[in-house]
Amino acid sequence: MKIILERFKDDINTISNLLPLGARHCPKNQELKYSNLIYIEIYQTNEEKKIFELEDSEKNTMFVLHQIANNFDSTKNSNVILPSSALTWNVKRTVFTQEAHRRIRNTSQRLGPHAADEVLSKFMLHFKMAGHNHQLRAEILKSAKHAFTYN
Repeated sequence: MKIILERFKDDINTISNLLPLGARHCPKNQELKYSNLIYIEIYQTNEEKKIFELEDSEKNTMFVLHQIANNFDSTKNSNVILPSSALTWNVKRTVFTQEAHRRIRNTSQRLGPHAADEVLSKFMLHFKMAGHNHQLRAEILKSAKHAFTYN
């Protein structure tokens, strides 16, 4: 069975044969390995264990592809500028608004407006965890959505 998945505009569409359950990516030597997990029951993560228990080859394939992709681009940083940073309010607002706008812009419109809202909700959670107040978060969302609507 071949599958096509799409999430963001800059994602690569992938057509792939499904990997068997127990297929794993070995980051050390960049190889795919197979082990019969029925006998060893050693899982790298709880997510891997759940995939195997559900016997879901599609999710297993995407899980392995995700592991491979993360080894190529590990520059992702989910941290945001802290409220106590020395940057001025205007600089912080501009940086945050542009980042929120980028996330909206890179979310495929074919997924519907709820997909961009979900991405922004996760982004706003990072702000909340960093200690930014509700007023700032609301202003950033409003500015980003306004900028996106008029571009």
